[in-house]
Amino acid sequence: MKSNHVTPSEVVAMISVGVPVLGILMGGIYSWPAIHFTNGRDPWLTLLLAVGLAITVFGIGLPFQTPLLHSGLLYLVGICLLLLRRAMDGGLGGNLERFGEVHGVVFMLTWLLVIVPRFLAEQVANQVP
Repeated sequence: MKSNHVTPSEVVAMISVGVPVLGILMGGIYSWPAIHFTNGRDPWLTLLLAVGLAITVFGIGLPFQTPLLHSGLLYLVGICLLLLRRAMDGGLGGNLERFGEVHGVVFMLTWLLVIVPRFLAEQVANQVP
């Protein structure tokens, strides 16, 4: 019978996996410092979060040679999502999750911009006689 006690090695494993996932995927690496740096005041908070989205989109897209137009359009979509989310909630209110939703969507779409064209090119290359 297994006990509910968590060992120190399990705690270390959870932290080593959980912190990067929450920090990178959910945008905590941008939103937490931005909230504290600006004291949650606009327009500076929104501007810093938009810069964080740019770092994500272009920081992943440029090394993988994603067309600049595609990355730029995705960045504009990300800004629209950020502004829409801010308008729906009336601000972040110190909650990382609200920006995390936007950042998570943009993060996944950025990787799709990298993966899908490569996959399609590979499929076309395999069909050439």
